[in-house]
Amino acid sequence: MTHSVSAATARYSSSRRVSFEGEGGLSKSTLARRPSDASLDKAATRLQTCSSAGRTEKAMAKYLIVASYTAQGVKGVVAKGGTARREAVEKMVAELDGHVESFYFAFGEGDAYVVVDLPDNVGAAAIGLAVGASGAATTRTTVLLTPEDIDRAAATSVNYAPPGS
Repeated sequence: MTHSVSAATARYSSSRRVSFEGEGGLSKSTLARRPSDASLDKAATRLQTCSSAGRTEKAMAKYLIVASYTAQGVKGVVAKGGTARREAVEKMVAELDGHVESFYFAFGEGDAYVVVDLPDNVGAAAIGLAVGASGAATTRTTVLLTPEDIDRAAATSVNYAPPGS
């Protein structure tokens, strides 16, 4: 997982490469975690409650999953269709108490772009690990942040010493 905070842009990103229906599992890229990274990570995944028509709901973390199919994965999509693939992903995400916000196939670098809401990073990692063994695709999973999350990140004090200082 890569975490970065730039004081100049107050940009926070958290992404990891995982095998999505492919071999390999997680590919690690680590940086030293500063306390502000930990607090941003908690803010992105913490369960909050809100009142909506008198009921309590959990706030969800949002993830973008970009899948690139292998030849085996393309054969599976051709055999069962795109809607079957979307339904399989929706079922998998629902089992983790999540929701698929959008699912699109595309031309270009990625073959499928999926935005999901999940309770936490553990669920996102579980999906990557569970589908990683099939060899049908690779993915890049990115934690998405709201403008309000960035406002909170920008307001967070960071004691950063650049390399060589």
